[in-house]
Amino acid sequence: MFKTLLKNEKINLTLVLIYIILIVLFSFRPLWDNNEGLYADIALSMVKTSNFLIPHLDSVVYLEQPPLLYWLSALFFKLFGVFEFSARLPVLLSGIFLVVFSYLFTKKILDKFFASTVSLVLVSQICFDTSISMLMFDMVLTLFFSLAMFSFYVGYKFNSKYYKWFYVFLALAIFTKGFVALILACLILVPFIFIKKIKLKDLHLLFGVLIFAVLSIWFVIVSIKVPSFFYYYFINNQVLRFLGHMYPNDTITGPIYFYVIRLLVCDFPWSLLLIYGIYRIFRTKLYKDDFYLYMLLWFFAIFIFFSLSSGKANYYLLPAIFPIAFFATYTVKNEKLTAFYYILLFSGLALFIGSILVKLNYVSFTNSSYVEKLPLPILSFLIFVLYFTAFYKKKYLTEIIALSNIIIMFSIFMYFSSNVNDFSSKYAALWLKERMKPNTILIQYRPFWRTSSSVFYLGKNTLLLDDFNDGDLYYGMTLLKNKNEKFIKQSDLHLLLNKHNIAIISSKEDIVNYLDKQKFHYRLKRFGNKLVILINQT
Repeated sequence: MFKTLLKNEKINLTLVLIYIILIVLFSFRPLWDNNEGLYADIALSMVKTSNFLIPHLDSVVYLEQPPLLYWLSALFFKLFGVFEFSARLPVLLSGIFLVVFSYLFTKKILDKFFASTVSLVLVSQICFDTSISMLMFDMVLTLFFSLAMFSFYVGYKFNSKYYKWFYVFLALAIFTKGFVALILACLILVPFIFIKKIKLKDLHLLFGVLIFAVLSIWFVIVSIKVPSFFYYYFINNQVLRFLGHMYPNDTITGPIYFYVIRLLVCDFPWSLLLIYGIYRIFRTKLYKDDFYLYMLLWFFAIFIFFSLSSGKANYYLLPAIFPIAFFATYTVKNEKLTAFYYILLFSGLALFIGSILVKLNYVSFTNSSYVEKLPLPILSFLIFVLYFTAFYKKKYLTEIIALSNIIIMFSIFMYFSSNVNDFSSKYAALWLKERMKPNTILIQYRPFWRTSSSVFYLGKNTLLLDDFNDGDLYYGMTLLKNKNEKFIKQSDLHLLLNKHNIAIISSKEDIVNYLDKQKFHYRLKRFGNKLVILINQT
């Protein structure tokens, strides 16, 4: 029995390593537009200007989040050079450390065999695989938030000195993505402290106050330098975002069951094991156990909070990834899963049949051309074979699901790689960079986020054309004394052309119609859904 467990542990950890290697390789891809382009440009601006206090995006003040992620990317730019992998390295390392510390925490609380399975379930969740290679705040937030939760429970169970580490990691989580981390921690820990009757004197509250006082220094200094920061960040970007009244509102909205659907689809089939595991824990009254209660509070606090929030995003549930992995692992280790094997088998068969129908054009998507490049029948057949093996053997379930999700992850990476120009402005920017004359003015035609990575690759600030209410730059725009320094109208193009050559990068076709109507002489080059336009002085 022990030899079998040891063998399974080695298999699990080997699969974890395979995942990490694949994710590292994918991290060398071009930066995507939207968030990655924004945050990489902010970090690069810090390196160029040595202004690490107030973040700037495309030369405009950008205070939507605290600066920790930008500082880390800027540090790696300094250490390893300015390229995509350096920008993403803080996020990649956060994901790797999350897996490592999840293993160590579970090993300390339970055992190393359970811990290796938790690590594999965690790393094989599709939401983890896509988030760890994206330059975004949420994986860094998840690392520090999870470390805070780990520290608190270890402090409760073993040694109260770990409560001090809880405050340190929670402060870092707040400094990563704001006070949502503090709110989530309170929603989890206040009920736990009350139920378990933990004495407040054991929590080292004075140390916590000191840590948060140090944390507040950046917020105080920025509030002094930018007086409107307090309202914009604390009220508009935190409170009003939750209520759905933020302006400008660039969040995704959805019904209260938004995350139920996201969990079922994006975390399949782990999501089914999660749901059944929680059901069995309540049925068997395991919630009376300290650790199971802690995991339930951790998961439901995050799930309910973001379900009630008006602003939604697929990655908001990422701080709950450890309890999700724990409940799925509990189900695999402790429950009979006869019905689940049938669900897995029929899901694999449905996926295979569906991929054939897509290939034969019996089923189509809004952007069918994107998926036509993928060998969907082959990939789905491999998944079906793996699911059938799990059904037939009735063992190695975790390992087989992990292998099938490697195929899904590989499919996602192929999907984005084969349509790279639709998701990144890198090659459009590099083509433009080779052909821009020294006196060329670079213009981005709305919306800014669709071509945001071009600023990073060009290393040149831009003017925005007809994009006065851009969500990313709106707050910085309100701080400008002269908005014409950054924002222009179509009618200004003729005046600019008197003194400068013009380069326009856009994802909107109507700019071409305007240039034709006004009889501009230009050169047009297309990169996926991106347009690059050169207008030289005559």
